[in-house]
Amino acid sequence: MSSTRAPNGYGTLKRRKSGLWEARIWVSMPDGQRKRVSKYSRLKRDCQAWQLEMRYQNAKGALLLASDTPFAEYLEQWQRDFCINVRASTLGNFRLYLKHIQAHPIGTAPLGKLTTVSLQSFIRYLQENGRLDGQGGLSDKTVRNLLLMVHQALKQAVGCNLIPRNPADYIVLPKCSAPEIKVLDADDLRRLILAGIDDAWGVSLVLLAVTGLRVGELLALQHDCVRVHNDIWFLDIRKTFQRVPNMHRQDGDPNTLLQLGPPKSRNGIRLVPLAPEAAELLERHLFKQQEHAAVFDEQYRSNPFIICNGVGGPIEPSRYRKWFKAVAQRAGITRRIYPHLLRHTWASMALEAEVDLKSLSDTLGHFDTAFSCRRYVHPSLEGRAAALSKMQAIFTDFLPVHDEASASS
Repeated sequence: MSSTRAPNGYGTLKRRKSGLWEARIWVSMPDGQRKRVSKYSRLKRDCQAWQLEMRYQNAKGALLLASDTPFAEYLEQWQRDFCINVRASTLGNFRLYLKHIQAHPIGTAPLGKLTTVSLQSFIRYLQENGRLDGQGGLSDKTVRNLLLMVHQALKQAVGCNLIPRNPADYIVLPKCSAPEIKVLDADDLRRLILAGIDDAWGVSLVLLAVTGLRVGELLALQHDCVRVHNDIWFLDIRKTFQRVPNMHRQDGDPNTLLQLGPPKSRNGIRLVPLAPEAAELLERHLFKQQEHAAVFDEQYRSNPFIICNGVGGPIEPSRYRKWFKAVAQRAGITRRIYPHLLRHTWASMALEAEVDLKSLSDTLGHFDTAFSCRRYVHPSLEGRAAALSKMQAIFTDFLPVHDEASASS
């Protein structure tokens, strides 16, 4: 076995009987301990390059502190220690993604041994066999979200000096094609509202249609969210319902809990004005609730939810969606529709009514107008035709007109 001596601290470089080159170097850990790490390669220059990189990292204090920690174990620690500002619902998704990683050999791979190739292979596995029930692959959107979490976690590992670079920087994520959303036309919307307006929750259809609220925001509305200023009725949106993981779950407890909390972002806190007709319907609904509360007396909630159960309490979003589906069937709407579709419908109708994009985006609770247009605005064929007609009128004065006289000449 031949060897090449180097100055103290540079490590050793040896050629083993098998023909492989072995590079070794001692690194200092933050706790004061020293650890010897090695690399093997058929090429001497690979070992020399690795040793040079290790000396550089050692000199500036960027050490591989926990490169042998299993990947899944690191992710658990990352979620526990670094996801302190992540929404509870997002953290629930992260924990589900972790289960997919734990179910694959990549979960036991040492953190320092992760490569772009191994992560890319994991992506292919998720697409083909990623479901935990063994019934095929995950959707491209789920795979993409899972790997974005991985990239974020590995970026933190680089920042904590656990690994020298992020192997997820160069992975290729699957493209997610947004599904085509067919908004309701005016006739379908009218039939839907008429089919459910006399139900206990009928006013919710009007509120969704004229405000573009999310379902969680709608179901979180309470009496004190309804305001009037200078004869203008508006909704003060500050809360929403969301499903979050049950962090302290015990045997027999549900996996998730319904939680009332702030909207998705600061932009979600907003004032949404109501048209006079919608305000009148809402006022009548609130009056009926007050009459109902007088019957139940102390059992009825003091600040009831607008869409509520028998004693003014909140209802499950899943229960509301079932009711919505039943109303759509009563209205004779055969294609699949869901409450969030009314948000898209409102945005498209607002655009066709020439509502300015800033007002539209603010009402929807979005960060900017670009996202509102990209995600929620779906102008109809009639709306596009009307817009083109207006453009045609601009060119009429100087476009050549071919009448019968000019044609005959």
